[in-house]
Amino acid sequence: MPQLKPRLDRLRSALLRVCVVIAAWLPGCTAKPQSERAEVPILQRSRASALPAQSTQRVQFSLDSDSATLAPGGKIWLFATFVIPAGSHIYWLNPGESGLATSIAWTAPPGFTLGSTRYPGPQRFTGERGATNYGYAANATLAVEVTLPREVPATAEFGAQASWLACSDVCAQDHAEGILRLPLAQPLEASQAARARQSLPAPLPADAPAPQPEGERLILEAPVATRYLEFFSLIPLADGERACTSLAQRDGAAIVVDCAGRRAQARGVLRAERDGHELFYELDATQ
Repeated sequence: MPQLKPRLDRLRSALLRVCVVIAAWLPGCTAKPQSERAEVPILQRSRASALPAQSTQRVQFSLDSDSATLAPGGKIWLFATFVIPAGSHIYWLNPGESGLATSIAWTAPPGFTLGSTRYPGPQRFTGERGATNYGYAANATLAVEVTLPREVPATAEFGAQASWLACSDVCAQDHAEGILRLPLAQPLEASQAARARQSLPAPLPADAPAPQPEGERLILEAPVATRYLEFFSLIPLADGERACTSLAQRDGAAIVVDCAGRRAQARGVLRAERDGHELFYELDATQ
């Protein structure tokens, strides 16, 4: 009957939304098509004004720079900050046994050289069905270093397209596009920029011993005055593979990395403690 058609359409729409939520909630969930993502307004910064961060339902996203000006031949940092509501988390470059990596695609004017996107050190989560995941549950600032050409224009426009999966009791994939125009009237405060850079993994100390394979496991000895707390592998997992575990020995003087029957590779991030401060180190002995 004609009067039943609107009801059937509403029922089909409701069932589709339920299916999307269930698919995103399960471990190993896949990205939703572009048409199913919520559209997020473009964030723009200019010399005259700075608009507030645009927000999705779960996460706020904004762009900033540590420099107000464009110095010929100089370097600047661009920052993409995710403000994550309490009880939610997003994922690291390697999400672990389920989830989706947070990603950013940057654009810059001709002649400007973009480095690789830098991720702050992650934390470990236990997800649905005991899955091991890596990510962030508070503010997380990703960064990229930009080298400027010897001749710079009066203004320069940088773009960022970000996508992430935010999870609490359910998961939802979101994305945002941002534009940052330099010069800026109000760049990121020096103290905030310094904290953002300090949250990025640093190179291993010069006195750090080389990683030592032990069968399929890996032994990581800590340098003097440093305690190793945890290792986060950057090697992506295939379906069904379990995440690597790291066991501290001798009060953090070393950790043993075990990758559940796979050969442990020395490529990842170390969470450590030195002089009473938590910090992260980059480790890549596979190059």
